[in-house]
Amino acid sequence: MLKKIVRGILICTAGLFLIASITAALQAAPPASSEDVLDKLEEVQLELVETRKIMLESREIATQTREDAAKFKEEVLVKLGLWRGRVARGMMMAIQAKDAASKIGDLEGEIALAKEMAAAAKMEIAVVKEQTRSLLERVKKLEEELAKKPEVKLVPKNVYRVNKGDSLWRISSYRNIYNDPYQWPKIYEANKDKIKDPNLIYIGQRLIIPPKSLHRVLKSENLFEISNYESIYNDPWEWRRIFEANRDKIKNPNLIYPGQLLVIPQG
Repeated sequence: MLKKIVRGILICTAGLFLIASITAALQAAPPASSEDVLDKLEEVQLELVETRKIMLESREIATQTREDAAKFKEEVLVKLGLWRGRVARGMMMAIQAKDAASKIGDLEGEIALAKEMAAAAKMEIAVVKEQTRSLLERVKKLEEELAKKPEVKLVPKNVYRVNKGDSLWRISSYRNIYNDPYQWPKIYEANKDKIKDPNLIYIGQRLIIPPKSLHRVLKSENLFEISNYESIYNDPWEWRRIFEANRDKIKNPNLIYPGQLLVIPQG
Protein backbone atom coordinates (compact mmCIF):
# COMPACT_ATOMS: atom_id res chain seq x y z
CA MET A 1 0.00 0.00 0.00
CA LEU A 2 2.89 2.46 0.79
CA LYS A 3 4.43 1.72 -2.61
CA LYS A 4 1.21 2.77 -4.34
CA ILE A 5 1.15 6.03 -2.39
CA VAL A 6 4.78 6.86 -3.34
CA ARG A 7 4.13 5.99 -6.99
CA GLY A 8 1.14 8.35 -7.17
CA ILE A 9 3.14 11.20 -5.65
CA LEU A 10 6.00 10.71 -8.14
CA ILE A 11 3.61 10.69 -11.14
CA CYS A 12 1.91 13.91 -10.01
CA THR A 13 5.29 15.56 -9.47
CA ALA A 14 6.53 14.50 -12.92
CA GLY A 15 3.41 15.87 -14.62
CA LEU A 16 3.73 19.23 -12.96
CA PHE A 17 7.43 19.38 -13.76
CA LEU A 18 6.71 18.61 -17.46
CA ILE A 19 4.11 21.37 -17.73
CA ALA A 20 6.50 23.85 -16.13
CA SER A 21 9.31 22.89 -18.54
CA ILE A 22 7.13 23.35 -21.59
CA THR A 23 5.98 26.73 -20.44
CA ALA A 24 9.53 27.89 -19.79
CA ALA A 25 10.69 26.63 -23.20
CA LEU A 26 7.95 28.53 -24.98
CA GLN A 27 8.83 31.69 -23.19
CA ALA A 28 12.61 31.37 -23.89
CA ALA A 29 12.47 30.17 -27.52
CA PRO A 30 12.82 32.63 -30.44
CA PRO A 31 9.90 33.29 -32.78
CA ALA A 32 9.29 30.37 -35.11
CA SER A 33 7.33 29.71 -38.25
CA SER A 34 3.68 28.76 -38.21
CA GLU A 35 4.51 25.15 -39.06
CA ASP A 36 6.88 24.95 -36.14
CA VAL A 37 4.28 26.48 -33.88
CA LEU A 38 1.67 23.95 -35.07
CA ASP A 39 4.07 21.09 -34.46
CA LYS A 40 4.90 22.39 -31.04
CA LEU A 41 1.24 22.88 -30.29
CA GLU A 42 0.46 19.32 -31.34
CA GLU A 43 3.27 18.07 -29.16
CA VAL A 44 1.99 20.12 -26.27
CA GLN A 45 -1.55 18.77 -26.77
CA LEU A 46 -0.18 15.21 -26.83
CA GLU A 47 1.81 15.93 -23.71
CA LEU A 48 -1.30 17.47 -22.09
CA VAL A 49 -3.32 14.37 -22.93
CA GLU A 50 -0.58 12.21 -21.52
CA THR A 51 -0.39 14.45 -18.47
CA ARG A 52 -4.15 14.20 -18.01
CA LYS A 53 -3.88 10.42 -18.22
CA ILE A 54 -1.12 10.52 -15.64
CA MET A 55 -3.21 12.80 -13.39
CA LEU A 56 -6.26 10.55 -13.76
CA GLU A 57 -4.13 7.52 -12.94
CA SER A 58 -2.71 9.41 -9.98
CA ARG A 59 -6.21 10.20 -8.78
CA GLU A 60 -7.23 6.56 -9.18
CA ILE A 61 -4.13 5.50 -7.27
CA ALA A 62 -4.87 8.08 -4.56
CA THR A 63 -8.50 6.96 -4.36
CA GLN A 64 -7.48 3.31 -4.23
CA THR A 65 -4.87 4.24 -1.65
CA ARG A 66 -7.48 5.96 0.50
CA GLU A 67 -9.82 2.98 0.13
CA ASP A 68 -7.00 0.60 1.02
CA ALA A 69 -6.04 2.79 3.96
CA ALA A 70 -9.67 2.90 5.14
CA LYS A 71 -9.95 -0.84 4.71
CA PHE A 72 -6.69 -1.34 6.55
CA LYS A 73 -7.87 0.99 9.32
CA GLU A 74 -11.17 -0.91 9.55
CA GLU A 75 -9.34 -4.24 9.74
CA VAL A 76 -7.05 -2.81 12.42
CA LEU A 77 -10.04 -1.49 14.38
CA VAL A 78 -11.86 -4.82 14.07
CA LYS A 79 -8.80 -6.71 15.23
CA LEU A 80 -8.32 -4.18 18.01
CA GLY A 81 -11.97 -4.59 19.03
CA LEU A 82 -11.62 -8.36 19.03
CA TRP A 83 -8.47 -8.05 21.08
CA ARG A 84 -10.20 -5.70 23.53
CA GLY A 85 -13.16 -8.08 23.73
CA ARG A 86 -10.87 -10.96 24.49
CA VAL A 87 -9.07 -8.90 27.10
CA ALA A 88 -12.41 -7.88 28.65
CA ARG A 89 -13.61 -11.49 28.70
CA GLY A 90 -10.34 -12.50 30.27
CA MET A 91 -10.73 -9.83 32.93
CA MET A 92 -14.32 -10.92 33.60
CA MET A 93 -13.24 -14.53 33.86
CA ALA A 94 -10.51 -13.50 36.28
CA ILE A 95 -13.01 -11.53 38.38
CA GLN A 96 -15.46 -14.45 38.34
CA ALA A 97 -12.68 -16.86 39.29
CA LYS A 98 -11.70 -14.56 42.17
CA ASP A 99 -15.33 -14.29 43.29
CA ALA A 100 -15.74 -18.06 43.06
CA ALA A 101 -12.58 -18.53 45.09
CA SER A 102 -13.89 -16.16 47.77
CA LYS A 103 -17.23 -18.01 47.79
CA ILE A 104 -15.41 -21.29 48.16
CA GLY A 105 -13.55 -19.78 51.11
CA ASP A 106 -16.85 -18.62 52.64
CA LEU A 107 -18.37 -22.04 52.00
CA GLU A 108 -15.46 -23.73 53.70
CA GLY A 109 -15.97 -21.44 56.68
CA GLU A 110 -19.69 -22.28 56.76
CA ILE A 111 -18.91 -25.99 56.54
CA ALA A 112 -16.50 -25.70 59.44
CA LEU A 113 -19.13 -23.77 61.44
CA ALA A 114 -21.75 -26.40 60.59
CA LYS A 115 -19.42 -29.15 61.78
CA GLU A 116 -18.85 -27.31 65.05
CA MET A 117 -22.61 -26.83 65.49
CA ALA A 118 -23.22 -30.51 64.71
CA ALA A 119 -20.62 -31.51 67.30
CA ALA A 120 -22.21 -29.20 69.89
CA ALA A 121 -25.68 -30.58 69.03
CA LYS A 122 -24.35 -34.12 69.44
CA MET A 123 -23.06 -33.26 72.89
CA GLU A 124 -26.39 -31.66 73.80
CA ILE A 125 -28.25 -34.75 72.58
CA ALA A 126 -26.04 -36.91 74.76
CA VAL A 127 -26.82 -34.69 77.76
CA VAL A 128 -30.56 -34.79 77.00
CA LYS A 129 -30.45 -38.58 76.66
CA GLU A 130 -28.76 -38.86 80.03
CA GLN A 131 -31.30 -36.51 81.60
CA THR A 132 -34.15 -38.46 79.99
CA ARG A 133 -32.75 -41.75 81.27
CA SER A 134 -32.47 -40.30 84.78
CA LEU A 135 -36.01 -38.93 84.58
CA LEU A 136 -37.39 -42.26 83.40
CA GLU A 137 -35.71 -43.99 86.32
CA ARG A 138 -37.28 -41.51 88.74
CA VAL A 139 -40.70 -41.99 87.14
CA LYS A 140 -40.31 -45.76 87.42
CA LYS A 141 -39.43 -45.46 91.10
CA LEU A 142 -42.43 -43.22 91.73
CA GLU A 143 -44.71 -45.67 89.95
CA GLU A 144 -43.36 -48.48 92.10
CA GLU A 145 -43.94 -46.43 95.26
CA LEU A 146 -47.46 -45.53 94.19
CA ALA A 147 -48.21 -49.16 93.42
CA LYS A 148 -47.40 -50.01 97.06
CA LYS A 149 -49.91 -47.48 98.40
CA PRO A 150 -53.57 -48.51 98.74
CA GLU A 151 -55.85 -47.35 95.95
CA VAL A 152 -57.95 -44.36 96.89
CA LYS A 153 -61.56 -44.83 95.88
CA LEU A 154 -63.57 -41.74 95.15
CA VAL A 155 -66.92 -41.65 96.90
CA PRO A 156 -69.65 -40.87 94.35
CA LYS A 157 -71.77 -37.81 95.07
CA ASN A 158 -75.03 -39.39 93.93
CA VAL A 159 -75.53 -41.41 97.12
CA TYR A 160 -78.66 -42.00 99.24
CA ARG A 161 -78.47 -43.23 102.87
CA VAL A 162 -81.21 -45.80 103.66
CA ASN A 163 -83.62 -44.70 106.39
CA LYS A 164 -86.07 -46.70 108.52
CA GLY A 165 -88.96 -48.09 106.49
CA ASP A 166 -87.19 -47.59 103.14
CA SER A 167 -87.34 -50.07 100.27
CA LEU A 168 -86.05 -49.79 96.75
CA TRP A 169 -89.63 -49.22 95.56
CA ARG A 170 -90.20 -46.39 98.05
CA ILE A 171 -86.78 -44.80 97.49
CA SER A 172 -87.37 -44.72 93.73
CA SER A 173 -90.71 -42.96 94.27
CA TYR A 174 -89.19 -40.03 96.20
CA ARG A 175 -89.22 -36.75 94.21
CA ASN A 176 -85.57 -36.21 94.98
CA ILE A 177 -84.80 -39.63 93.42
CA TYR A 178 -86.92 -40.53 90.35
CA ASN A 179 -90.45 -39.64 91.46
CA ASP A 180 -91.38 -43.01 89.96
CA PRO A 181 -91.40 -46.28 91.99
CA TYR A 182 -91.04 -48.33 88.83
CA GLN A 183 -87.48 -47.07 88.41
CA TRP A 184 -86.28 -49.16 91.41
CA PRO A 185 -84.40 -51.75 89.16
CA LYS A 186 -81.94 -48.99 88.23
CA ILE A 187 -80.97 -48.60 91.90
CA TYR A 188 -80.69 -52.34 92.33
CA GLU A 189 -78.44 -52.81 89.25
CA ALA A 190 -76.11 -50.02 90.42
CA ASN A 191 -75.75 -51.58 93.91
CA LYS A 192 -75.55 -55.32 93.29
CA ASP A 193 -72.24 -55.46 95.14
CA LYS A 194 -74.06 -54.60 98.41
CA ILE A 195 -77.65 -55.78 97.73
CA LYS A 196 -78.02 -59.56 97.44
CA ASP A 197 -81.81 -59.49 97.67
CA PRO A 198 -83.69 -56.42 96.31
CA ASN A 199 -86.25 -56.92 99.05
CA LEU A 200 -83.64 -56.69 101.80
CA ILE A 201 -81.92 -53.38 102.41
CA TYR A 202 -80.71 -52.09 105.76
CA ILE A 203 -80.77 -48.80 107.59
CA GLY A 204 -77.57 -46.83 107.03
CA GLN A 205 -76.68 -48.49 103.71
CA ARG A 206 -75.31 -46.03 101.22
CA LEU A 207 -76.86 -46.67 97.82
CA ILE A 208 -75.58 -45.21 94.57
CA ILE A 209 -78.34 -43.43 92.65
CA PRO A 210 -77.66 -43.45 88.88
CA PRO A 211 -78.01 -39.79 87.83
CA LYS A 212 -80.79 -38.67 85.51
CA SER A 213 -80.15 -36.99 82.17
CA LEU A 214 -83.62 -35.38 82.08
CA HIS A 215 -85.88 -33.97 84.77
CA ARG A 216 -89.48 -32.82 84.49
CA VAL A 217 -90.14 -29.86 86.80
CA LEU A 218 -92.60 -30.50 89.64
CA LYS A 219 -94.72 -27.99 91.46
CA SER A 220 -92.79 -25.51 93.69
CA GLU A 221 -89.36 -26.76 92.50
CA ASN A 222 -86.45 -24.45 91.75
CA LEU A 223 -83.00 -25.01 90.22
CA PHE A 224 -81.29 -24.84 93.61
CA GLU A 225 -83.49 -27.63 95.00
CA ILE A 226 -83.33 -29.78 91.84
CA SER A 227 -79.54 -29.56 91.79
CA ASN A 228 -79.46 -30.94 95.36
CA TYR A 229 -81.37 -34.12 94.47
CA GLU A 230 -79.44 -37.39 94.86
CA SER A 231 -80.50 -38.31 91.32
CA ILE A 232 -79.12 -34.99 89.94
CA TYR A 233 -75.89 -33.65 91.55
CA ASN A 234 -76.54 -33.98 95.30
CA ASP A 235 -75.10 -30.45 95.45
CA PRO A 236 -77.32 -27.31 95.36
CA TRP A 237 -74.47 -25.10 94.13
CA GLU A 238 -74.36 -26.95 90.80
CA TRP A 239 -77.66 -25.32 89.70
CA ARG A 240 -75.77 -23.12 87.18
CA ARG A 241 -74.96 -26.21 85.08
CA ILE A 242 -78.69 -26.87 84.66
CA PHE A 243 -79.33 -23.20 83.83
CA GLU A 244 -76.56 -23.03 81.20
CA ALA A 245 -77.76 -26.27 79.57
CA ASN A 246 -81.36 -24.98 79.31
CA ARG A 247 -80.97 -21.33 78.32
CA ASP A 248 -83.24 -21.95 75.34
CA LYS A 249 -86.17 -22.49 77.70
CA ILE A 250 -85.06 -20.68 80.90
CA LYS A 251 -84.70 -16.91 80.55
CA ASN A 252 -84.61 -16.22 84.31
CA PRO A 253 -83.02 -18.89 86.58
CA ASN A 254 -85.50 -17.95 89.31
CA LEU A 255 -88.48 -18.71 87.09
CA ILE A 256 -89.13 -22.30 86.06
CA TYR A 257 -92.54 -23.87 85.57
CA PRO A 258 -94.10 -27.27 86.34
CA GLY A 259 -93.98 -29.60 83.37
CA GLN A 260 -90.80 -28.13 81.85
CA LEU A 261 -88.41 -30.88 80.75
CA LEU A 262 -84.87 -29.90 81.69
CA VAL A 263 -81.64 -31.35 80.35
CA ILE A 264 -79.32 -32.47 83.15
CA PRO A 265 -75.69 -32.44 81.91
CA GLN A 266 -73.63 -35.20 83.47
CA GLY A 267 -69.88 -35.83 83.43
